[in-house]
Amino acid sequence: MEKLANILAGLILIILGMLGILRAIMEYNLHKGPTKKLALTLAISFVFFGILGGIGALLTVINESAWAITAISVILGYLIIVSSVINVLSKLREKKSEEKPKEEKRALKLPIPHNILILNRNSALELLRALKEVPKLIITRIPPDEWPDVAYTEYIWLSRVEGPNSVSPTALHVIIERAKTFLDENSGGVIYVDGIEYIMLYEEFKSVAKFLLTLKDIAVVKEGHLILHVDPKTLEDHQMAVLEREFVKINVEETIEKIRGPTLFGALIEEKG
Repeated sequence: MEKLANILAGLILIILGMLGILRAIMEYNLHKGPTKKLALTLAISFVFFGILGGIGALLTVINESAWAITAISVILGYLIIVSSVINVLSKLREKKSEEKPKEEKRALKLPIPHNILILNRNSALELLRALKEVPKLIITRIPPDEWPDVAYTEYIWLSRVEGPNSVSPTALHVIIERAKTFLDENSGGVIYVDGIEYIMLYEEFKSVAKFLLTLKDIAVVKEGHLILHVDPKTLEDHQMAVLEREFVKINVEETIEKIRGPTLFGALIEEKG
């Protein structure tokens, strides 16, 4: 009866050891770094715990002194797995201590609507100049080397000619993704758009309107701002009516004063401090 128990115990240990080794190999292939090393160590410990321990239990049927093999295998397997776990925990603790807490990006609070419609190009540029400290994504028909003296963070040139800053007017989905990424990385930033009459050479107004409204919604959700410049002479009355209904017309001069007011006030406080 005792021999049968030893045989069963040995077989169970070997089976469990083989299953453990297979699982450890799977984890080894899935992970990197300290976790990968831990999986390898776990596989080795299963060799001692399961395979060698099971063989030792089976050998006791022939020779009772073979129990020493089981004892030594269990002790070695235990020491290997414990030392490996301690080593991994130590490395994870060191890695955590090296990580610096990330500063939360706060959205800029500007005294302007999230979606603005401006009919005069010079007024639009003056507003952009007033927002000199604000990150800007420029989407325009104007080539980069002809863009006026208005600072920007990113630039998209609407053109079918391939270039480092160009995006085809038919690839509106690309511009939308760029806008999302920009506001994700520049919370409270400004997206400026002009040249929709150029886009309408390749797309119907319905598609262009959907594109602009998508940009508008992105700006609202991500706490950014969309400034749209349109020359009313390039659109039909019903097309212009759609944009006027969805976007906010502003008094640019008054808005610039609102923008500069807090800035000047903040500068005075800082100077006095």
